[in-house]
Amino acid sequence: MPTPNSLSAHDMLIRVAVASLCHTDGMVTAGIFKTSLPCTASHEGAGTVAALGSNVNEFHIGDRVLCGWAYGRCGMCADCTGPEESTQYCTKSGGTLGISLDGNFAEYVVVDAREANLLPGNLSFQSAAPLACAGTTIWSGIVRAELKPGEWLAIVGAGGGLGHLGVQMAKAQGLNVIGIDAQRWSLSVVCASLPPPKPLSSSPSSALKTLNSGAVLSAGSCPEGVDAAWPSVHAVRS
Repeated sequence: MPTPNSLSAHDMLIRVAVASLCHTDGMVTAGIFKTSLPCTASHEGAGTVAALGSNVNEFHIGDRVLCGWAYGRCGMCADCTGPEESTQYCTKSGGTLGISLDGNFAEYVVVDAREANLLPGNLSFQSAAPLACAGTTIWSGIVRAELKPGEWLAIVGAGGGLGHLGVQMAKAQGLNVIGIDAQRWSLSVVCASLPPPKPLSSSPSSALKTLNSGAVLSAGSCPEGVDAAWPSVHAVRS
C-alpha cells in the first residue's frame, strides 16, 4: 500500500509495529457498518512516530505510541463536551480507523495525535495494541466502579476479549476478582491469573453470593435467552 504523504495539523504518521483484530472488524466485513470499500481494517494498533503534523507538540519522531481509533472529533458538540463515555458518538468527527478510514493493517497509518498515547518502555507493542479498544473499554468500567484495593469485583464474561484484560487490570489495582463465564475453556485460560481461594466460576449466582460489597462488571453481555438476559440487566449499575 502507498505510504500516506499528506498530514493535517493534528495528524501523526505511525509506522505500525503490531495491529490486532477486534470483534468490530468482523462486523465491518459483515456489512453492519456500511463501510465504503476499499478500507484497510483494524482500529487497534501500536507503533513508532514517523512524521508529525504542524500542530503536534506532545510527541516526537521515534516515540512509541498506542494509536487511537477516533479521528477528528469536533470537541464542541454535546457528545464531546458531555460525559467521557459519550465522546465516541461525536457526529461531526472525521471518522474511525478501520471503519470509515484506513486502519492499522498496513505498514503506515495516519492517526489523530490527540487520540494517541505514549507507551511506557516496559510495555511491548504486542501487549499494547489490543488496549486501543478492548483495553480502554474495560478499563473505563473498572474506573467508574470506584472500588478500593481489597474490595471485590465480579467480571461477567471474564474469559472474553474484554474480560480477560479486565481480570488482569483489576488485580493490578489490588482488587479481589471473581471471574464468571459460560465457556469453561475460556475460563481455564484466565484461571492461572487468579490465585486461590477464588477460582473462576460459570455459575453467576453462586459466585456473587460471596460478595459482601463491591461491584459487578459486565464485559460485553450479549444474552440470547431469557435466563441469561435478566441477570445481565440486573448486573448493570443504575
